[in-house]
Amino acid sequence: MNYLKKYITSILIIIISLLALMLLLTLLSYFDLISNKAYSILEILFIIITMFISGFITGKKSTSKGYLEGLKVGIIFYFLLILINIIFIKKFSLKLIIYFIILILPSMLGSMIGILKKNNN
Repeated sequence: MNYLKKYITSILIIIISLLALMLLLTLLSYFDLISNKAYSILEILFIIITMFISGFITGKKSTSKGYLEGLKVGIIFYFLLILINIIFIKKFSLKLIIYFIILILPSMLGSMIGILKKNNN
């Protein structure tokens, strides 16, 4: 149960923080405080940072093989994004799939750093 709790916590952190950050970003865009180009860049940046933080937290809770733990969190989130895409957008492209796969990398990196920080303390 503790094993599953680690991944559910990481996915919930991703979802809640992305919803909060995207709400803030949307409000800034709605009131014309940021441009469309800045919106696109910040959107990608927020997702990458959130995936990194989630991987870091997973790494802090893990005992070894940070890259594998981050890969698991990234793949779970990948399938969640694919499911959301199938339900709401119903449009696939190779560019979208590559983008989703690239989002796994910050999770892996964060988890590796999380394990290193845990072992150094």
